[in-house]
Amino acid sequence: MNCRFLCIALVALLAIVPAVAFSDDREGWEEYLISLYENSEEAAVSVEEAYEHLTELARQPLDVNTAETEELLMIPGLDLGQVNDIIEYREKYGRMRSISELAMIQSIDNRQREFLSSFLCVEDTVPASWHADLIHRLKRGDIRHTVTATASIPTYYRAGDRYGSSASGGNRYAGAYLGYPIKHSLRYSAKVGSHLALNITGANDAAEPFAAHGNGYGYDAYAFNVILNNAGMVRRLILGKFRGQFGMGLTFNNSFSLGKQASLAATNRVANVFTPHSSASDARHMQGACITMDVGKLQLSAFASWRYIDATLNNDGTISTILTSGYHRTVAEMAKKNNASQTACGAHLRYSGTLPYSVRYSVGASFVLTHLSSRLDPTFTTSDTISASRLYRLYSPHGSTFCNGAVDYTLHRRNLTFAGECAVNDCGAIATLNTLQWRATNRFTASMAQRYYSYRYYALYGKALSDGGNVQNESGLLFTIRWEVLPRVTVDAYSDVAYYPWLRYRTSQSSYSWDNSVTAAYTRGFWTLSLRYMAHSRQQDATVSATGSRMLAWRTNHRLRLILQRKSPLCDLRTQAEACLQSSEESSKGAIISQSASFSVHRLLSVYAMAAYFNTEDYKSRLYAYERGTTNTFGYTSYYGNGCHAALMLKSPLLSWLTLTLKASHTRYFDRNTIGTAERQIFSNRQTDIDLQMKIKL
Repeated sequence: MNCRFLCIALVALLAIVPAVAFSDDREGWEEYLISLYENSEEAAVSVEEAYEHLTELARQPLDVNTAETEELLMIPGLDLGQVNDIIEYREKYGRMRSISELAMIQSIDNRQREFLSSFLCVEDTVPASWHADLIHRLKRGDIRHTVTATASIPTYYRAGDRYGSSASGGNRYAGAYLGYPIKHSLRYSAKVGSHLALNITGANDAAEPFAAHGNGYGYDAYAFNVILNNAGMVRRLILGKFRGQFGMGLTFNNSFSLGKQASLAATNRVANVFTPHSSASDARHMQGACITMDVGKLQLSAFASWRYIDATLNNDGTISTILTSGYHRTVAEMAKKNNASQTACGAHLRYSGTLPYSVRYSVGASFVLTHLSSRLDPTFTTSDTISASRLYRLYSPHGSTFCNGAVDYTLHRRNLTFAGECAVNDCGAIATLNTLQWRATNRFTASMAQRYYSYRYYALYGKALSDGGNVQNESGLLFTIRWEVLPRVTVDAYSDVAYYPWLRYRTSQSSYSWDNSVTAAYTRGFWTLSLRYMAHSRQQDATVSATGSRMLAWRTNHRLRLILQRKSPLCDLRTQAEACLQSSEESSKGAIISQSASFSVHRLLSVYAMAAYFNTEDYKSRLYAYERGTTNTFGYTSYYGNGCHAALMLKSPLLSWLTLTLKASHTRYFDRNTIGTAERQIFSNRQTDIDLQMKIKL
C-alpha cells in the first residue's frame, strides 16, 4: 500500500517541481500528433508510422514556398482546404519570408502553426539551378552528416533469454531467444542542401541475433535510400526503401494513416507522394525505385519494387499469412524470415487545373500490380480444407498476382472541398470513398465521408478511412464538426456508423458498429484544459448460456479523458486522467492518472519526467499513455492491471556536435508476481529499462 501512496505522491510532485527552469520544445509536436489518434490497437500502429514519417520530415523540412499539395498533405492535421489556402496565399502575395506568415492564413489555428513550424522552413535564397547549387555545395564540402547510436538495456531477464537466471530451473522457454536482450540501432544520414540526402539504418530488436543465426550481415534489418528532391522536372526520386500513397489509398498506401480524431483532415486527404523508409521496422515498405515528375499541369508518379517478405507457409508451400511484425527472435520466427518474395509496380497520373469562378480541380488515375513468389491461400489449414474458425477470411486476398486500378478527383472553391476515389480489383469488386467539407466560417467546419468497400475487394497495400482497419467488407458514413464556440473554447466531434456485410473476427454474421467522440478544449494564456468523451460500440458474438448458441450482442467501450496542460517559456506540464468502462456481457473498468514535465537547465541539460498510476480490471479495459522517448523512438504504451510507471530522461548537448541522452523507466505491478507470458515472461512484478543514445552532427 505504501508503494501506491508513493506513486501518487510522485505524480503530484511532478506537477509543482519544474517551476524554475526553461522548457524543452524539441518534441513538442509529439503531443499534438498524439491528440490526432485514438486509443486503439490500430491507432497505436498508425501513430508510430506517422511519428517515423514526421521524424524524417523534421530532419529534412519542406520549403513552404515550393512544397506541392501532395507534400503538404503528408503532414498530419492539414486538410485539403488548408493546403489550398497556403497555395492561394503564395500565388497572391508571392514567397513567404518566414513561417510566421502562416498566421495570415485564417484557416490554420495557433496550435497548428506551432506544429507546422517543425516541418516547414523558408529557404533563404533560390539558386539559379538545382545542379549548380548541388555541385557548388559538393565542391565546398557542404555536407551535413548525422550519426545516431541507440541502445535499450533491460535490467531483468525474460523467460526466453539464453543467459541469466531465467535460463535455469523449470523454465521451459529457457534459451528460446537467439540473441541478446539488448535492443540497438545505428543510423547514418547525409544531406547536401535541400536536393540530395542519404540514409542508412541498421537495427536489432531485443533478443534478435546479431551476426549469427541467419543474420550474417550483422543487424537483423537494414534500411537504405538515396533521395533527390526538386531537380528540374523531377519532384522526388528515391532509390532504396520507400513508402508511398496514390489518391486516397484504396489501391496503394503503405504510409501512415490518420485516426478519426483527425478526421477533418483525414476525410479529404488525397496524396500522390513517396517518402523514404528509414526506420528500424522491416515491414510494409517497398524496395527499388520511385519517381514523381511534373510535366506542365500533369504529374506522373511511378515505382518498381522487389523484396523478400516474411510469411507463414502451408504444407504445400503456399502462403497462409504475410507477416509484418518484423520479429526474428526464435528459431520458429527466423524460419519465417524472407521465405517468400514480392514484386510490385505502379503508376499514378494526375492533372490539375483551375475552372471559372476560381474552382481548383484535379483528376488522377492509378494502377498497382503485385506478384508473390508463392500463392496466397489464407483460409486453408494444413490439410487444405476450409477451417470454420477462419471462415471470416474467405474473401481475403487469394492468388499470386493482384491488380488494382482507381480514379481519384478533387474540387475546391473557397469554403467547399469535395474529394473522392473509386477503385476496382482484378475480380471486378469495387471500393469507393467520397468526402465533402464545408468551412462555413473560420470558426465552424463540418465534413462528411461516405465509403463503400465490397467484401470481395482487396488491395494488398490499400489503407484508407475505415473502422475495421482494412479497405474491405465495410460501408459507412462519417460526420465531423469543429466549432469555435467562444474565442477560447473549441469543440471537435465526430460520429461514424459502419456496416459489415461479411463475417469478421469473432463475428459470425453481418454486423454494425457505431463510433462517437466529443472533445471540448478551453485555452487561456499558457493553459489548456480539454475534456473528451468517446463511445465505440460494435456487434460481436455472444454465447447464450441456456442453449449454447451464438448471437450478436453490442459491446461498448466508454472512455472519458481530462487533460490540463501548461506550455510556457518556463516549463511544460501535462496532467492527464482517463477512465474506461467496457460494457458487454462481462463489464470491466479502469482508470489512469499521469503527470509529465519537461524543462531545461542553463541550456546544457534538458529534463523530461513522467509518472503514472493505473488500475484496470483486465486487458479489455486497458488504457494508453504517451511517453517521450529518445530521438527516433516512440512511446505509446498500453497499461492494464494495477501498478505504476515512472520515467526520467536527461539530454545534454555536451559539444556543438555531440548530444547524449539517457532515459530510465520503471514499471511496478501490485496485482501479480510475474509480467508477460511465454518467452517474454519476466519472473518479477517490476521491470526497469535504460535507454542510451549518442548523436553526432558534423
